[in-house]
Amino acid sequence: MEKQDFVEVMSSPYFLRKLQSVANMPVQDMLRMFDWLDVNQQGSINQEDFMAGFDCLNEAVTGKSLLKLQTTARHRCRKIEKRAAALRSEISSAENTLLKRSEEMEGSLNEVLQRIEAETERQSRASEWIEMQCMEMKVQITAYRQQVGMSSDPTGSRTPETSGRKSPSKSSPSRGTHFLSTIATAASKLSLGWQSSWRSSSNKTSN
Repeated sequence: MEKQDFVEVMSSPYFLRKLQSVANMPVQDMLRMFDWLDVNQQGSINQEDFMAGFDCLNEAVTGKSLLKLQTTARHRCRKIEKRAAALRSEISSAENTLLKRSEEMEGSLNEVLQRIEAETERQSRASEWIEMQCMEMKVQITAYRQQVGMSSDPTGSRTPETSGRKSPSKSSPSRGTHFLSTIATAASKLSLGWQSSWRSSSNKTSN
C-alpha cells in the first residue's frame, strides 16, 4: 500500500467510520500509523505490517502484547544476524579468491621476468661471441693484407714479360682480393644471422 492510497482512504468518511467501528482510536493516531509502520522510509507498507500495526493500536497494553512484541523483535534480530553472517562469509570468500589470484599473477610475472633475464643473458653471450669472431676475422684479414703487401713489389716496378707469359705477381692480388671479399661476405652473413636470431627470440619473449 502506498502512502497516497492510505491518505485517500483515511480522507473518506465512509472508510474512516468503518475503521473506527472496528478500532476505537483517535483519527490522528490512525493517520500516523502509516509513518510508524514505514520503518524503511520507502513510502509503502505491505498488508501484513498494516494489519499487525492496526491490531497493536486496537489492543490494550498487556503482558501478552508485550511478550508478542518481544518475540517479534527477537525473530527479526535473528534474521539480521543470519544475513550478517552470510555477508561475512561472502566477503571472506571474495578476499580469499582475490588473494589466490594475486599470488597466481605474481608467480606468472616472476616466471616471465626470469625468462626475460635468461634470454637477455643468452643474447649477451651470443653478442660477445659474434664480436670475438669478428675480431678474429679482422686480425686474419690484417695479417693476410700484410702478407700480400710483403710479397708484392714495394717499388711498383714490373717484371718484364718473357715469352708471352704473365708475371705470377699479377695474379696474386686478384686472388687476395677474392679472399678478402669472401671473408667480408662471411662476416656480414654471420652478423645478419645473429641479428635475425635476436629479433626472433625477442618476438617470442614478448609474446
